Amino acid sequence: PLIDGTVPRDAIVNHEELRTGRDPETGQFVTSIPVEVTDALLAQGEERYRIYCTPCHGDTGEGDGLVVQHGFPAPPNLHDEAMQQLPAGFIFDVITHGYGQMFSYADRTTIEERWAIVAYLRQLQDNA
Repeated sequence: PLIDGTVPRDAIVNHEELRTGRDPETGQFVTSIPVEVTDALLAQGEERYRIYCTPCHGDTGEGDGLVVQHGFPAPPNLHDEAMQQLPAGFIFDVITHGYGQMFSYADRTTIEERWAIVAYLRQLQDNA
């Protein structure tokens, strides 16, 4: 039996939606977050967002982070309608693999942390 608080090795590997952000049947990005969104998940997402995302995206997600103030290209405003329409799986994929000027955060964050960031980002967009 598993020790309390542990996860079986194959729990993530065999859960394609969780691991890749894609529906295993269609290959399309999932539209919803494939984990339960709890207060603890949102708190973790906020913590990781503040560590990894605010330097570029800023505290509020408007693309006005500190690196932008020092001359780096501004990332998209996460509150723009086009950004709000992106499937959750696409956002997870961007965090995992990078996109445009953004590099991958796969080696800096766990799968669970990336989904937590997506959940927090959705909350940030809803509260704008």
